[in-house]
Amino acid sequence: MWMFTKKGFVSLVQHPTDASQMTVRGMSEEAVVAFLGSSITSLTVKYSPRDDYPFQATVPRAGIVDAMYNAAEGIDY
Repeated sequence: MWMFTKKGFVSLVQHPTDASQMTVRGMSEEAVVAFLGSSITSLTVKYSPRDDYPFQATVPRAGIVDAMYNAAEGIDY
């Protein structure tokens, strides 16, 4: 799933080995961190230069729900 927000663009996919987790992928670390915001307390963004989206973070599905809610609440246009 692609998410375009006021703070950037990220791609969301199910983690390949753990269905309870999601992978948030972006072209920049800032986009990944900005999307997740305070919904994730401990966040590690990994850099993989050969991937389509070089910055990736694995997070619980509940964190994605919170991040999507916060993105929707931030719409003011």
